[in-house]
Amino acid sequence: MQIANIIASLLVALCATTASAQVHRCKDATGKLIFSDRPCEASQSGEMVQRKRTQGEILLEREQAMNAEQRKQAQRLAEQEREAADQRRGLQNPPVVGSATSDWQRRKDAENAATTSSSIANNRSRWDQKAEAERARARREEALRTPAPNPPAMITSCNAGFCSDTNGNTYYRNGNHLNSTDGRTCTMQAGYAHCN
Repeated sequence: MQIANIIASLLVALCATTASAQVHRCKDATGKLIFSDRPCEASQSGEMVQRKRTQGEILLEREQAMNAEQRKQAQRLAEQEREAADQRRGLQNPPVVGSATSDWQRRKDAENAATTSSSIANNRSRWDQKAEAERARARREEALRTPAPNPPAMITSCNAGFCSDTNGNTYYRNGNHLNSTDGRTCTMQAGYAHCN
């Protein structure tokens, strides 16, 4: 707890100068909005959106944020302890076999326990390599399910004004540049149509 107070004090000292600035919203002659820490110039109209906060207000805000974070951590710890106690009770009193509700609850408890155990907060800020490997496997499977992009079409024939490709598309020819019938601009490179 004492370390948290020291860290919070250091953060307050580092952030105090940037967090205490006042904010002005100004509009120039063209109607462009400008946000600045300086008052509006004579040629601009505008107002102060946020006044400069006092050091006491900044410290109070930081302290409230730190207290809220500590309450959140305490609540998370209490929930984890409650889940662990529920899991221990579930092992002592196994659910009735065939009950849909207990099966669902057991699956959800297992999922929650796995999520909690792989949390970076529960690994003393070490990255969970097993979870990262699982995410990489899921990304590979998703990549396999995603269809590959269409390869460029090979130009099969050209005359003075038109070209055709292996996919049955027709292009209007203008030198080495092609325009597809759907409005895309294409170039012919090594016998293939490359379209934007």
